[in-house]
Amino acid sequence: MDITEFLHKEGNHCVLPAWLESWTEDSSFDINHFLSSDVVFYPGGATDGQPIKLFNIGCHVSCFLYADSDPKILETVNQEFSKRPLKGYDLFQIREIRFAEVFRESSGTTIVSFNGGNGIEYNARDDIGCLYIFKKKDCEIKDIGSQFVAILYLHVDAFYVYETLFSEKNPPLAVLLADHGFGNNYAKFGGGDKLEDISIKHRILPKWLLVAENTCEWKHYQRLQGVNAAIGGMNSQKRYLFGI
Repeated sequence: MDITEFLHKEGNHCVLPAWLESWTEDSSFDINHFLSSDVVFYPGGATDGQPIKLFNIGCHVSCFLYADSDPKILETVNQEFSKRPLKGYDLFQIREIRFAEVFRESSGTTIVSFNGGNGIEYNARDDIGCLYIFKKKDCEIKDIGSQFVAILYLHVDAFYVYETLFSEKNPPLAVLLADHGFGNNYAKFGGGDKLEDISIKHRILPKWLLVAENTCEWKHYQRLQGVNAAIGGMNSQKRYLFGI
């Protein structure tokens, strides 16, 4: 069976969070509400929407978090969504997100290192991302996919995002691991590298990993037998579902 069929048959349908169901153009963004939802995290994901398709259709995940080091990532994503919104959805709202809205304990300036390199100084008021809210078209089948989808894109180091946001919260439901090696994403997220070390240190262990064929899974995760790979990414790689 394919991944969406497996997720659907598992009966793990996620509930649409109340904060998202009641979202209006005047709503305030609360990172704690976002993180208390079932979240799929994609470090270095650029505009690759495969996890949105798989987990939204498969088990109605409505919240997705991307962290990308490309300095033009927000411009690229804005252009992509303006031309090609999520299939079956209308782009309901784009909201700019400031550093202090995501990293609540930050005040003044914070220095964040990208991939272990030189640090970037952030002011609490700096815009570091965008929140995209999508609403399902009225003509779409109601029981396929969530009624709303929230995608939070951050131009902040993925390791910092994972450790800071999830170390004291629920772990993400799933993480996509793909060691791209292009498009300014030269960090390694697979087994034996920094992201796995963070997950072990802080016990941030997602239920599932979606792992590209060129990337190592994390320790203690096993590939789910009988579940076919999904093809995705710029290089049309096979990606396998792993469980803990």
